[in-house]
Amino acid sequence: MVFIQPTEIYANVSPMLSNYVFSPNRTDNFVIKDFNSSSDRLSFAAQLGVVYPLSKKLDIRTWLSFMAGKSNFSYGSLNNSQKVVKVIDELNIEVQLVNSVNIEQRNWQYLELQSD
Repeated sequence: MVFIQPTEIYANVSPMLSNYVFSPNRTDNFVIKDFNSSSDRLSFAAQLGVVYPLSKKLDIRTWLSFMAGKSNFSYGSLNNSQKVVKVIDELNIEVQLVNSVNIEQRNWQYLELQSD
């Protein structure tokens, strides 16, 4: 394949900022109590492509895209299906929901080859 004028070659690198949305599910007995922290939200995307003319009115475009990022956030939660029962004395007990801290860490990469 020989490059015919005007063949176009392009490259693009851009930053991305991740955004997280949490929506409640009322049927799972799981309550988010505290959203503690969020970090590593910045990631990047790169793209390299070529536009090759097949005829005067027909071009083919092909490009390779790569995206990489990671996310790290933590939150406290209450689980309504798990309870701690504490005996205070012969007549009294105390029931508490289980409180836990959850940490979500994810790394992801995305590679795509497209042509039109």
